[in-house]
Amino acid sequence: MAILNPNQSDCDYPFKGLCGAGVAFKLVCGVSKKLNQPLKDLSSLLDLATLGTSADMVPILDENRVIVAKGLEVINDNPRPGLKALLKTSGLLDRDIAVGNLIFSVSPKINAAGRLGDANRSVELLTTKNKSLAADLAPNLDEENHRRQGIKKKVVNKGLAESQCRIGSFPGPGHCSLVNMAGTQV
Repeated sequence: MAILNPNQSDCDYPFKGLCGAGVAFKLVCGVSKKLNQPLKDLSSLLDLATLGTSADMVPILDENRVIVAKGLEVINDNPRPGLKALLKTSGLLDRDIAVGNLIFSVSPKINAAGRLGDANRSVELLTTKNKSLAADLAPNLDEENHRRQGIKKKVVNKGLAESQCRIGSFPGPGHCSLVNMAGTQV
């Protein structure tokens, strides 16, 4: 079994700031190099590594800076069908996409599926080559994100109301990540 984590105490990898998507991308790069496959083919994964790096809000330094810069080029030049559909639902199609757009407009839609139901829908959207399927899936994730925002608002309001009475408990229906997000606002 291999464990890939640049933050392990015995790991001598020089850059410790990679998120999971960055580690996965570097793994694919390493395997590609071992198999003598050209790295050019891996450029199609830079947009996904950039989405993950942005969504995890790791510092955009060193290797993360390179991944994000190259990934934004891919996203701005020729986004995959699912990402293009998400950009459209976000009102960002045909605009110059920056990290902030990914963090605040695109990533919440991708994450909403996992927070409220089935994360496989996001995987399907981001991996499909079918433009029609992508156009059908993206609005569903957008609606799910609006639903997530509504649930979060209710949990925040309830938490604020109850925090006036007692400290130490926090109400919250649903996925623990929603309760955590709401708790940070209380």
